[in-house]
Amino acid sequence: MKFFYDEKLQNIYWSSNLEALHSQNILRTGQVFGVIFDRIEFGGVYIKCEDGHVLDGRELEVGLEITNTSRAKEGKEKITLDYYGAGSAQKMWSAKITNLWINMPVRDANGFILRDERVELERNTLIGSI
Repeated sequence: MKFFYDEKLQNIYWSSNLEALHSQNILRTGQVFGVIFDRIEFGGVYIKCEDGHVLDGRELEVGLEITNTSRAKEGKEKITLDYYGAGSAQKMWSAKITNLWINMPVRDANGFILRDERVELERNTLIGSI
């Protein structure tokens, strides 16, 4: 699943089928949790969100604009509003990002990992780098 985000890193956007288990869980709780992994460094940015919901109206237009801007950079064609229209099981979703963090290893004197330590990230340190 691919996530998109707004320029202030306040909201994430994605597309998913209403019947998928994760979609049903989001509809039930509104909570979203994700990790963006770096395959080279073997680390990840953890993302916690709230108010996960299906978009419609103006929210859908905004989400689609953000998605299509990213798709254009990849040379992909735009997705139209009809794709998410009535009767379609595929919907565009959004959630508000509440926390961003990385886990840093705490090591003993021999360099062995004892535990991970959560390090909160400020949005302004990430804007422009992802």
